Amino acid sequence: MNKLFRLITLILIILIFDFISTFFLISRLNFNELFNPINKHRIVNDNYHHSFKVNVETIDHWGPYKYKFVTNSLGFKDRSTRKIENVNKSQERIIIIGDSFTEGIGFIYDDTFVGLLDRKLQNYNIEILNAGVASQSP
Repeated sequence: MNKLFRLITLILIILIFDFISTFFLISRLNFNELFNPINKHRIVNDNYHHSFKVNVETIDHWGPYKYKFVTNSLGFKDRSTRKIENVNKSQERIIIIGDSFTEGIGFIYDDTFVGLLDRKLQNYNIEILNAGVASQSP
C-alpha cells in the first residue's frame, strides 16, 4: 500500500509539473515566430496575442502557396499600404473580425470574402476593414 501511495504521489507531481511547464511555454512563446521565421509580419500583440505589423508589403506562405501580403496603418490585411484615419466622417466603415477564414490566409486581399465585399461596397461609399488574423476566434 505504501508503494502504491508513493507511485500515485509521484505521478501527480509529474502531471502538475508537466501542466505548469506546458502552460508557461504556451503562454510565453510565439510558436509562429519559431516555426515560420520568414513571416516577420506576424507579430506578438500585448492586447490580443498576435497580429500583423503595420504597413507591410511582403510575400506570405501558406503551405506550398506563396501570395502577396499587404497591411495598412492599423495592421489589418488590405489591398495596399495606406493610412487609415481614426475617424472617417466622409463614409461609413465596417470592420470585419475573425480568424484565418476572415484573414483569407493563402489568398491576396482582393480574392478574400472581405476583399470581394470591399469591392462591392466601394460604390456605396462604405469602407471595409479586415481585422481577421489566423487562429483568432471568430
